[in-house]
Amino acid sequence: MIIIIPARRGSTRLPGKMLVDIHGEPLIWHVANRAKQAGRVIVATDDWNIGKASGCEHVLTSDCRTGSDRVAQAIGIMGIPDGEIVVNVQGDEYGMDPDRIIQCAELTQVTYSWATLGENQPDGVRVVRDGSLKALYFTRHQIPASLRHVGIYAAPAGHFRRFSNAPQSEAELAESLEQLRLLHMHEHITVGTAVGRSGVSIDTPGDLKRLDLWDRP
Repeated sequence: MIIIIPARRGSTRLPGKMLVDIHGEPLIWHVANRAKQAGRVIVATDDWNIGKASGCEHVLTSDCRTGSDRVAQAIGIMGIPDGEIVVNVQGDEYGMDPDRIIQCAELTQVTYSWATLGENQPDGVRVVRDGSLKALYFTRHQIPASLRHVGIYAAPAGHFRRFSNAPQSEAELAESLEQLRLLHMHEHITVGTAVGRSGVSIDTPGDLKRLDLWDRP
């Protein structure tokens, strides 16, 4: 298993968020070092400053449409074999439990397809799954019988290549959710129920204020 963290320089809602200071270290450092507890980590970024700040192995990528496209580019640069399990951990997922990374990788090892996680939280991107844990739809809107989608994906490396070679779907563009491209491609996505403690997705200045509560024991 290889963990790849896509971390781009641009961010409209929180400029420079990958390098924003949290307890004396940049956000990307916290995310990468937490992920190291689960396995080998590579940060895929369009900014060497972010790569260096992560404190771990990193690779420079060009401009990409989505985080998973950036992961696919890093897979090509690093020459990672198609069969290697790759876990995409979003660079703004502060405090993600390393057990969730392992859980997602294990789901992929069983199905040899895509895997992600959901949890019973009221906010965030929603995912609906059927009785066999197959993803039916992802959305930014509140809908019944849905879970909060956790910012993590796992699949064999070759699946990321196939994803990146496909055109963006209308639903993906409308919702700004890359996983909808997979559903448009008729890819199977298993949605496990996340173990361990939830982290905090850092997207806005308000999310930084939530960290004071999250970090309390």
